[in-house]
Amino acid sequence: VALVMGLLLFAIAFAFGDTVALVWSEGFETYVEVRDPTAVARTAMYIASYRIAVDHFPLGVGFGLFGGYVSQLQYSPVYQEYGLSAIWGLSPSYNRFMLDAFWPHILGQFGFFGLIGFLVALAAIWWPLVRAHRSSTDLAVKALTAGAVLTFIEALVESTAAATFESTLSGFFLFGMAALALTAARNADRPVA
Repeated sequence: VALVMGLLLFAIAFAFGDTVALVWSEGFETYVEVRDPTAVARTAMYIASYRIAVDHFPLGVGFGLFGGYVSQLQYSPVYQEYGLSAIWGLSPSYNRFMLDAFWPHILGQFGFFGLIGFLVALAAIWWPLVRAHRSSTDLAVKALTAGAVLTFIEALVESTAAATFESTLSGFFLFGMAALALTAARNADRPVA
């Protein structure tokens, strides 16, 4: 298995290595190596959300005032207060990057308690999937729960750069997959009548 995986990784690196390296270097230069991190909309949102959570401890600035669609639709004064209104993509005239990441929205809008509450809610959904995967002997249930857990992990990674948990399509898929897997796991334990 290790040999096959190694050969597969080598083949992928050979076929797509230049593209992956280009995407990696562009992302690194844009978000990590930048001289002023507050000049990049996504990074500025992360920094500002932390400052907002500290300044408005413990509950943030409140619903609809930072990082979400409502604050984009009716431009929130919070962006001016924290110097974000001068950043391209976060200004009143061009605010398309306000929904660029999920976690600044949660932290700035609902504060540290809201962030903790959201993480607890996510854990309450996905931890039973991990337990069901470990305990099940049914191959179909194992496959479905593994798929749901991997989908969740991918959503966590993607949510650092997209509003994954708020998007309708990804939300239906993500939470629908979890519901299907949990239902299958619970039904697999019941005796057939």
